[in-house]
Amino acid sequence: MSNAVKQQKDNIMQSRKSLPSAEYLRQILNYDPDTGEFFWKPRPESDFKLKSHWVTWINNYENKNAGTIKRGDGGHKYYIIGINRKTYRAHRIAWKLMYNDDPIELIDHIDGNGLNNAIGNLRIANDHLNGANSKISKNNKSGFKGVCWDKAKKKWLAQITVKRKKIHIGRYDKAEDAHHAYCEAAKKHFGEYARLK
Repeated sequence: MSNAVKQQKDNIMQSRKSLPSAEYLRQILNYDPDTGEFFWKPRPESDFKLKSHWVTWINNYENKNAGTIKRGDGGHKYYIIGINRKTYRAHRIAWKLMYNDDPIELIDHIDGNGLNNAIGNLRIANDHLNGANSKISKNNKSGFKGVCWDKAKKKWLAQITVKRKKIHIGRYDKAEDAHHAYCEAAKKHFGEYARLK
């Protein structure tokens, strides 16, 4: 197993670790489902081993935004929240707070913005569908998702990855035509999860 594949599997397992109970999360966090923001609630001194730790926590965190931005594989950003010396992805906490459920699948950000944790922007997805909602690669030189230049054939190549398998759709004289073919294939394979740009 390559290091990249192992890292990807480790990241998936990390994102799916069990969350604290919804009841406990509600005791320590306020979540605004419309904006996706989290705020720390006041906490009792009994939550801390030392009074000095409690005082420090009050001064630094009480009633302030909860979460730190983390950059994942591929450069995408998302929030993590540290609770009792463990970190959890904020979108998974949002899901648990709203549905009292530990999601066993991935949580997909519909708009592709990993920092937007509004509940209306979150949906359950498997690895396959979560990848379908990815943005155009920074290395793409055609300007169209799913399209690259085939030097040997001197045509625009449309291709799509489905369940980690690359499928060649066809070659076209115009990049726009190749992209149209990609879009049709994406809608067929991914439905509402298809991101076309």
